[in-house]
Amino acid sequence: MNFGTITVRCRGYKLTQFINALHSNAVECREQYTKYEEFYTSIAYIDYKKFKGIADKYSIEMFIEKRTGLLPKILKYRKRYGVLLGLIIALSFCFYVSNTIMLIEVKGNINITKGAILAAAENLGIEKGKNVQKINYSQTERLLMAEISELSWVNIQHTGNRVLISVAEVKEAPIIDNITPCNIVATKDAVITKVTVRNGQLFGTVNRPVRKGQVVISGIYYTRNKDKTRVHASGEIIGRYSEEIEFKQYFQEKQTAYGEVDTKKKLDFFGIKIPLDLPFKSEKVYNVTVEDTPFQIFGKNLPISIVKTNYEEVYKTQKIYSLEEANSLLDRQVLNYEYNYYKDTEILDKKVDLIVTDEYLQLKVIYKLEGNIGQEMPILVK
Repeated sequence: MNFGTITVRCRGYKLTQFINALHSNAVECREQYTKYEEFYTSIAYIDYKKFKGIADKYSIEMFIEKRTGLLPKILKYRKRYGVLLGLIIALSFCFYVSNTIMLIEVKGNINITKGAILAAAENLGIEKGKNVQKINYSQTERLLMAEISELSWVNIQHTGNRVLISVAEVKEAPIIDNITPCNIVATKDAVITKVTVRNGQLFGTVNRPVRKGQVVISGIYYTRNKDKTRVHASGEIIGRYSEEIEFKQYFQEKQTAYGEVDTKKKLDFFGIKIPLDLPFKSEKVYNVTVEDTPFQIFGKNLPISIVKTNYEEVYKTQKIYSLEEANSLLDRQVLNYEYNYYKDTEILDKKVDLIVTDEYLQLKVIYKLEGNIGQEMPILVK
């Protein structure tokens, strides 16, 4: 990036050799021309030292005609300490405001309230007044998903002093509206123990078996005039059925573990990256995230920012379980499964068969269950 230019006038006996030397040394000369045996050109401020060195080598006299750009203006005030102090205070204030969380927004939530997400985020260290640079965002994303089980995805980004928490919720099976014509079909091979019909025609009876996919309450029936009518069937089908589930727990498992986070910072000053730390060198495996925090003044981003690169170590560990530990983990799998899948179903009986091998424990569980086996299925009209 060009921070300023200097317009110079040069004269001397070796003017041609001097111009050739400028070109061979990659000194960019703009708007160059010769007039009355004097050479005029504009050069970048950062090339001035090299330009002057070549001029001295060929005994060329130099006269600065004009200075333009940001850097010359700044240098003009270098001895005005009040201005310099004010600039330092202003930059310090901008740095503080840009690195302190002032606003937290939540996006993508539907059923989970914004307050619940903000409360969980606050417990994990994301709250107003905290330094945005001291938060491990990738780790916080994982912890927030663990904190709120209804979340299927979390992404946390920050721009200046604003933090945006984007989420996606676990999607449930779509519910058919109460207008769309549909049947109620059995979701299991079962024996019906109770039927409640609110709308539609019953095709099943109590104590009779039904097959999975069989229509139990039909949304299609005929009137006395033999006219076909389609309605939204509704009701409840309770049935008894069996399910066999297998659970397995290995004695040795590979697990992903996360180590320490090494952070390297750079100052992005008008596109020029200035390292603030020693370069990062490692042959290990890392999760790499980059955060760009621009300086702000009056809510506007400045072309100056702190670029933070986080290197989070990722490695595999071999976890070895004893027989008792593996058995405990297997029991936990069973409890979790029953909680998630049989929460609204009555477990009438279960038979457990434990198999022990050199590599794993396996549990075969045969459940006898009673619960709602009806599901709405839209009627496709040809």
